[in-house]
Amino acid sequence: MAIETTQSPLQISTVEVGGQKIRVGIKKPEPGIRNAGPLLIFNGIGANLEMLEPFVNQLHGIEVITFDVPGVGGSPAKKLPYRFSNLAALVNKMLERLGYGAVDVLGVSWGGGAAQQFAYQYPKRCRKLVLAATCAGMFMMPGKPTLIRKMGSPRRYKDATYMAELGPLLYGGDFADDPSLMREHMSRGAKISPLGYYYQMFAAFGWTSVLWLHRIRQPTLILAGRRDPIIPLINARLLAWRIPDSTLHVINDGHLFMVSRPAESATLVLRFLSGETPLALPIGIAIIKDEHRAFTAVLNGLVYLVEEIQAGRLPPNFDLLRALLRYVEDFPDKLHHPKEDLYLVKFLKKRGAATTAEKIMGEHQEGRDRTRALVEALDRYEAGGSAELASFSEQLHGYAKFQGEHMRKEEEIALPMAEKLFTAADWQEIDVAFAANEDPIVGIETQDSFHKLFRRIIELAPPPFGVGSTGTDG
Repeated sequence: MAIETTQSPLQISTVEVGGQKIRVGIKKPEPGIRNAGPLLIFNGIGANLEMLEPFVNQLHGIEVITFDVPGVGGSPAKKLPYRFSNLAALVNKMLERLGYGAVDVLGVSWGGGAAQQFAYQYPKRCRKLVLAATCAGMFMMPGKPTLIRKMGSPRRYKDATYMAELGPLLYGGDFADDPSLMREHMSRGAKISPLGYYYQMFAAFGWTSVLWLHRIRQPTLILAGRRDPIIPLINARLLAWRIPDSTLHVINDGHLFMVSRPAESATLVLRFLSGETPLALPIGIAIIKDEHRAFTAVLNGLVYLVEEIQAGRLPPNFDLLRALLRYVEDFPDKLHHPKEDLYLVKFLKKRGAATTAEKIMGEHQEGRDRTRALVEALDRYEAGGSAELASFSEQLHGYAKFQGEHMRKEEEIALPMAEKLFTAADWQEIDVAFAANEDPIVGIETQDSFHKLFRRIIELAPPPFGVGSTGTDG
């Protein structure tokens, strides 16, 4: 094992695993402080281990293990392309070589895919999982196409002027607001092998976790930037919905919030890893937010599909459109709103917030009216052909805007009010009702039926939303 001399808090060394040299950085916890750990970090595409130092420096009282992926920084490129599964196997052997047992795992962006694969492939090795600014792979809701295309080349890591122009647009958030962050970030960069970069892209090409996310059993913290241009927030909501034991926390920043807001990010991670529960919500509130994520994911999929049809990139698939619309129609009225009306609204009225309660019920009725109009618009589109597409699209966009505003008001006004006003007995009754798998209103196992419908949608939908055909292969 070769040791580097450096002023970094990381102890840098090079280990050899199966003929592959890997540059590793290890940060030991401060004397007398022990929060959790060790924590293994998978970094983003093209990023050497120093590029996350602002975040790593804030991880007090925890041992941190980070490394340069082959082809990045001080790790030479592999001789042959690899997949995430190969990288997970290599890292597993690296941990054995370094003498570690079970670890917590954190993945950032591209590294979030590798972290998901590692947690799934080596469940006994991974205790807890943190996914930051990442998605479920190729079946994601993409960011801006012009920016995604620019990520296909490592030029930004080799051309400082180009990165200074592109970086604020690419990473958004605080990086767009403060150009000095980009300069500081790039000052920590190191050489990158073009071959290594393309191998990283190959590792992720065609990969997805969407079909096995529900099998990830580790407690998982999902961190996402509200202003992320590369990986829109909806991707984090989908991860949070599909991973059983997960918590989503949204940071009002862009893609690189772990660099621009290291203290905030580290605090969230440390609390999660050490078992503190400041982010925990009453079960009822957590389920309401989870159901909002599920509904939003499918509604955004429907909007995306219709926009692709309008642009001529996809042919109309009325089986898929009706499957999506059936979810949009039934999910609120058969699963979500009955519980809100019976329990949330009831206790809001009981605790002196009748005006807010009445507004919620009024918007639920307006939502039902809008849904019926949307179904009728789809009927006209199917019967009348392309001449009715614009009308259906207009109805759909209006509906999506209405529902988004409704859910925002519930989460920003009604639910905080409930947290403030409701008693422990109120929450006990709500939590028991909301946690039941069988819906007490309609008497059917609605959770299972909607999971089956979601799988049907995934099977029918073309990429990036699902795994079905694009309909362009004849």
